Amino acid sequence: VERAGSGILDMIELCAESGLRPPEFRQDAGSFIQTLWRPVQSGTTEENVTAQVTASHNVLINESLQELAEALSITVAQVTAQVTAQVEKLLGAVTNTALSREELQSVTGIKHREHLRKTYLEPLITSGWIERTIPDKPTSRLQRYRITEKGRTWLTARKQ
Repeated sequence: VERAGSGILDMIELCAESGLRPPEFRQDAGSFIQTLWRPVQSGTTEENVTAQVTASHNVLINESLQELAEALSITVAQVTAQVTAQVEKLLGAVTNTALSREELQSVTGIKHREHLRKTYLEPLITSGWIERTIPDKPTSRLQRYRITEKGRTWLTARKQ
């Protein structure tokens, strides 16, 4: 991966320009695995439609991951399924009601409060995905967190 993760974005863009499905990335037993797809053979109309729908769905997923990476100030390559799932849980939990840090730790399963604060809460607040209920007193014992419209938009797009 060249230039601190930008190579992955280049691969995704080149695949899209070539009419290929976006590459898939995953980790398995400590190994980073990348799957590049061959061109879809044009056959029946149904196959073409399926390929187009799949490609547009993958583009939405990649855009969603890129947006999440930008919000957390990390590279797309660092956005793992675990990070995405924890952000979805966190945003989903504060969709209908504001929750305390302790409640968010419980929902996400993150036991270390500083990790939750530094890795998730602060970046999501800075990027405007969640907000404090008492913005003037960030360390208040009564502090709660709720989703913003920007966070709600990302979560809705992610569930489609």
